[in-house]
Amino acid sequence: MKTTILSTFFLFLKIAICAQSSIIGDLNRLIDQHKLENRRARAIADDRYSQIDGSPYLNEDFKTGVVVINDTLIFEDIPMRYNIFSDRIEYKNDQDQVLELDTRRINKYDFKIDDLHLSLKEYTDGDLVLFGLLEVLEKGEVTLYRKYHVEMQEATPPKGFQEARPNRFVRRNDKNLISIGDDLPMMINNRRDFNGIIELIDADLDSYLRNNKVRFRSEDSILELVSYINSK
Repeated sequence: MKTTILSTFFLFLKIAICAQSSIIGDLNRLIDQHKLENRRARAIADDRYSQIDGSPYLNEDFKTGVVVINDTLIFEDIPMRYNIFSDRIEYKNDQDQVLELDTRRINKYDFKIDDLHLSLKEYTDGDLVLFGLLEVLEKGEVTLYRKYHVEMQEATPPKGFQEARPNRFVRRNDKNLISIGDDLPMMINNRRDFNGIIELIDADLDSYLRNNKVRFRSEDSILELVSYINSK
């Protein structure tokens, strides 16, 4: 029942948000929008990845969690899992169908599954402004995030002593991001990115940086630094 209510709520909330940005002039256009959203909420075939080795998911199993919309609307006990490859949350309805959540028209989503907290946000990667799900690792005036990454490699024919390989999902290294206050999270790709972010933080870090070797490729090292900043 709760997943049915959630699905219906997502549908009409997105229609309402769309109406705010462009006035729907008549009932027919509203009905057309309703039909469009219904098509977007169609069930996903369980076997759509059956011909691909590996997994696109953070965890294959569905786990009940909490959905928070715009920091105010809360839905509990929703069976969910995170598809890293599509960067979407999948959930189950009361008919045990798997649906993919269309998050394009909601300002802010948060998904909490056990200790996992995913937040749908804009973020920057160099000069690019992107949009996707980030895991919240440490929240405060300075917030640390993790971005997961899975790519699909195409099938390769046999070559020499190497056997043929089918299409396959490959997990790539996670990346960290840091946001300061309400600014967009910034991706850390290299030492220069990391140093540039540190320079923007309004805190006296000289003593900490002298006594602690902060490695920009080490999430634990960055987490300790961010925790230190937020504790001051």
